[in-house]
Amino acid sequence: MGRQRAGITLENTKTADATVGIEEVITKKEPLRAIDKSEIERIAHESGFVSRSPISRRIRPKSPYTIQLNFKTRPGIKEIFQEVGARLQTFDHTTFERALLALLEKEKMKDLNKELTALIKT
Repeated sequence: MGRQRAGITLENTKTADATVGIEEVITKKEPLRAIDKSEIERIAHESGFVSRSPISRRIRPKSPYTIQLNFKTRPGIKEIFQEVGARLQTFDHTTFERALLALLEKEKMKDLNKELTALIKT
């Protein structure tokens, strides 16, 4: 078997049968002083602790862009499309809408142009 563990001894006791009184264990503590919350936050920040409280996030309105349109392209088309959006400082969905609107105007598809314009404005 394994080695036998050493027993527990109290170093401050003079005899083996010495008892510890409850008064020695329980001492009166002075009441806790109120600490300012800003002081706690400062000390926590200095110590590297981060807050556990949830981060308050800005509530954004719900996006009207809810339908995905996925299609394959030739190599390099995606990069050109994204570069157009970057130069126009628009998101991909806006770039796509503007390109589709320009195509409808060029091809003189007035009915679809009117329908797309109504959808974009809502």
